[in-house]
Amino acid sequence: MVRGADLQAVAGALDRIMNANRQLSAFHQERRPGLTRGDGQP
Repeated sequence: MVRGADLQAVAGALDRIMNANRQLSAFHQERRPGLTRGDGQP
């Protein structure tokens, strides 16, 4: 939930937020196979 007073700031940052989420998702997708193999590689 976003306060009405913060709505403009959140809307202005939405592209950056979405890009950060995509990068984080890609990082975890790339890391997952190593974790399931148990090799411990970051």
